[in-house]
Amino acid sequence: MLCSRLGMSSQLRLESGRAKQKINMKKLLLVVGTALFSASAFTQFEGAFINHDGGGFVGIEGGYQGYNRLHVKEDSVYNGNLRRSVTDVTIRMFAHYSPIEKLSLFVSVPLKFVSSSEGYTSLPTNFTDTLPASEMFNIGNVQAGVKYKFFHKKTWLLAASVLAEFRTSNYEDKDGMKTGLEAFSFSPNFHIAKTFSDKYYINLDLGGTYRTDDHSGDARIYTEVGTCFWKDQIWLRLGFDIRPSFRNGHFLYPNNLQTGLYLNNREYFSVVMRAEYNHPIGLGFYAGVNAYFNADQMPAFPYINGGIFYRWKYDLRQELPFTIEPIK
Repeated sequence: MLCSRLGMSSQLRLESGRAKQKINMKKLLLVVGTALFSASAFTQFEGAFINHDGGGFVGIEGGYQGYNRLHVKEDSVYNGNLRRSVTDVTIRMFAHYSPIEKLSLFVSVPLKFVSSSEGYTSLPTNFTDTLPASEMFNIGNVQAGVKYKFFHKKTWLLAASVLAEFRTSNYEDKDGMKTGLEAFSFSPNFHIAKTFSDKYYINLDLGGTYRTDDHSGDARIYTEVGTCFWKDQIWLRLGFDIRPSFRNGHFLYPNNLQTGLYLNNREYFSVVMRAEYNHPIGLGFYAGVNAYFNADQMPAFPYINGGIFYRWKYDLRQELPFTIEPIK
C-alpha cells in the first residue's frame, strides 16, 4: 500500500514537473515567436542594396563576446582591466522587406544573455571590486529603419536611410549587468555602391548617430568590398568600420565600469570579415568576426557571429544576393 502511495506521489510529481516544463517551454516559444513575428513583417541594414518589389528576408543570428579587459585611450584614468570576466551572448532576429522596388523596411530584435564570473581575474585594476557575480537574460535595444534608393543606373546605386534604436534594454545597478545603451538613438546614413562585372562590389556608408539621455553621439564611415564565386553561391566580404565619438555626453553608471557593458563614449576602428553561402532556393547562412583596433571603451576581444536566413523573391541565376541591376 505504501509503495503504491509512493508510486502515485512520484507520478504526480513527475507529471507536475512535466507540466511546469511545458509551461516554461511555452513561455520561451512565446518570447521567441513574438520577436520573430514582430520582425517577419518587414535584413541587415548596411549598404545601398535593396530587394526587389515584394522581396525580403528573415533570419536569426547568434553572437558571442567574452572579455576581461577593455580597449581604452592612453590618456584614460581607467586602465580597462576588469576584476571579473564578462560574457555577452546575443540572439538577434532580423527582417528586411521591400514593399516597392525603391523602399526597404528593417527591424531587429535582440535577446541578450550577459554574465560576470565568480572568480577574479589576475589583471591589476584601478578600482575596488564591489559587485557580486551575476547574470541577466533580457531583451536588448530593438532597432527599426527605412532605406530609400533614389538613384540606380547601370553599375551605380545611391540610397539614404534612417535607423532608430529604441531604449528597450535593461540595467541592474546592483551587479552592473546591462543589455544595451540606455538611450534612444537616431542614425541617418548615405549609401553609395558600385559593382564590377557582376562579381565584385564596393560599398561606402557615411553617417552618424544622435543619442538621448546624455549619451554621446558619433560619426560613421563604413566601407565594404565583396566578391562571389562557385556558381554565385558563396560570398566573401571585408569591411572597415570607423566610429569616432563626439564625446558630447556625460552619462555614467559607476558600477557599469566594473563590467564594461555598453559604456558611453565608445569609439573604434573595426575590421569586419564575413563568409556567406546562398542556396538557389533562398536559404543561406554566414559566419563572421568583428575585430576592434584603436578603440575606446570597447571589449578587447572580437565579436564572433553567425546566422541563418531565408530570402524570397530572389533568383540566384539572374542576380546577385542583393538587387544590383534594375528590373527590366
